[in-house]
Amino acid sequence: MYEKQLKLKCEELEKEIKFKNESLLFITHELKTPLSIIEFIIQMIEVNCKDELSDKMGKYLYKIRQNTYRQRRLVNNIMDYNRINPDQYQLYLTRVDIVQLSRLIIESINVYAERKSIKMTFDSTISNFYLLIDMYLYERILLNLLSNAIKYTPEGKSVDVRIFRQESKGCHNVCIQVKDSGIGIPNDKKELIFERFGQADRFPNRCAEGSGIGLYLVKVLVSIMDGEINVESKVGVGSTFSLILPAIDTDLNMPVMDTKAMEVVKEQFITAADIEFSDIYYGT
Repeated sequence: MYEKQLKLKCEELEKEIKFKNESLLFITHELKTPLSIIEFIIQMIEVNCKDELSDKMGKYLYKIRQNTYRQRRLVNNIMDYNRINPDQYQLYLTRVDIVQLSRLIIESINVYAERKSIKMTFDSTISNFYLLIDMYLYERILLNLLSNAIKYTPEGKSVDVRIFRQESKGCHNVCIQVKDSGIGIPNDKKELIFERFGQADRFPNRCAEGSGIGLYLVKVLVSIMDGEINVESKVGVGSTFSLILPAIDTDLNMPVMDTKAMEVVKEQFITAADIEFSDIYYGT
């Protein structure tokens, strides 16, 4: 009797959770439509009225666009939060040079580093390395790590990205490290930042905002790619996030993404970067 009641309660709870997730997903879909309209109107104003806009109006439009992107970023994160299931997610694999791909992503965010007078460096101990990878997931992961690095690094300091081979327990891996020069994360907060809605409150002032979803999603996306993510940090010195991916490229018959296709992808990275970096304030 007790087991039957427990089973019924579990089934009711699962239905309730499913209903809430579906409702939240529906709401976020509905939010995307007005956001798209606002973005379109801003674009039309900038194209058709650019000669009539004063500097003051230009700054107002910038603020509107930035906050529209912030809202879209939150909507995207909530949608991914609800629909991404590590056990069911279908990977869309492309055979790509991980070094070139990473370089393009970093180039797409250089403008944000320059706004904070932050020096971006990129170094790879391997000239090129081909992996079967889901480019959308990798872009989401690396952009999130880079936006956090720039967000928590003071003006005039640096953010460094390194790629190198790594062997662990007889397995060959590729490691992508993002190192910032920020104020660091206390030891008792390191695990918290990867939890749902977990924030370490690293920044003492209002120069950046976040929902606490980003790094949780990063952890989920990394697990889908059979990788791992870890962080080393020292208060007052900075943090280093290490993304470790298995160096597996078994399907040699799959065509490699060429340079022309990469340039098209770079334009997509720039748009994605505008959204990902929208919660960083530059005092403009």
